Amino acid sequence: MKIMIRILAITVALAFAGIVVASMRCGPGQPCVFLPVVTSQATSSATAVLPPTATSTLPPTITATPMPTVTPVPPPSPTPTGNPQPTTIVGLAILGDSTQDEYRADNPRGGDYGATTFNWVELLAIVRDINVGAWGTRPEPRRSGYAFNWARSGATSDQMINDGQHTGTARQILDGDVSHAVIQIGINDFYFSGLGLEIYEGTVTGEQLRARLDAIANNIITAARTLQETERCAVLVAATQDYLTLPVVPELYVAYSDPAGRQRFVDAVAYLNQALERLSAEAGVTFFDFNAAYLAEIQGRLDNDGLLMVGGERIDVRTRGDNPRFGLLDDGYVHPGTVLSGLYAKVYIEAFNRSFGTAITPLTDNEILQAAGIRP
Repeated sequence: MKIMIRILAITVALAFAGIVVASMRCGPGQPCVFLPVVTSQATSSATAVLPPTATSTLPPTITATPMPTVTPVPPPSPTPTGNPQPTTIVGLAILGDSTQDEYRADNPRGGDYGATTFNWVELLAIVRDINVGAWGTRPEPRRSGYAFNWARSGATSDQMINDGQHTGTARQILDGDVSHAVIQIGINDFYFSGLGLEIYEGTVTGEQLRARLDAIANNIITAARTLQETERCAVLVAATQDYLTLPVVPELYVAYSDPAGRQRFVDAVAYLNQALERLSAEAGVTFFDFNAAYLAEIQGRLDNDGLLMVGGERIDVRTRGDNPRFGLLDDGYVHPGTVLSGLYAKVYIEAFNRSFGTAITPLTDNEILQAAGIRP
């Protein structure tokens, strides 16, 4: 039984990293290739598939009418709504991993619903006309997407530094194109190296664990300092996501079922984010407690059945599916669908307004549902 639990934990760890064993073709400082369909690529016994309890079966109240399959194309032209006051954001740069890497580019997501599957960065551009740069295709380690979005699927904090996400952004700042930047990364650091599983099992503790977590924090702050030192950019360092506390990844409750192990992992992520908060203050950049803000947004919307209420519509965060009425996409990774991404965008807008004095209208529930194709 213990062996089975360990295999399941490894499985979900690989899914978190956004990669399968057969597609690992990268090392420190090297670009990686990631395939969005996990089950068709895996050749190892530790395939990144969902546990049997987390099936993608639509709730009885949902009628799934597939959208036409789409090929990667630039997102539609921005159509700003509900934002009467101009923002102070000249250009917004993003540093991170697959949560921010465009869904409509080299890793097209959403399957039959790809036409209405967006991440939070795309929603800021499409719904609020936030300038994240022109759409285009660029050489490695960049690919297709917005000019100011440096996030790369599968990136660790090491890879962020080695690929020059921070130095590339600094050049755009000095050129006058970028005035604000967001950094959110760290999830993949726990999973590429097996650190997350080691923490859960208690095989790495004490000074050894703190040294590994400090290395992640130092990478992130190195990037933040590089941007801050241009003296022309407002920088927001967002907390690394704690998906064992945020109730949006149902299979983790199966894979990480031991309470003591779960607590060790939660404590480790908390240590990392406390280090980020302290180092951000020392660097003179703003720290955003993303987990607290997103948890409050989610918890305030859960009904008695554990479904997420958005604009009167019920969104299933207990299982997965590419249908927009599910929380997470059915690709085996931790990729929020359009509705959860809309709530991501909402808390980020609120953080911008609070920290930088911008006047961006937060996304409304109706706008999120319209972007997801749930409402016309």
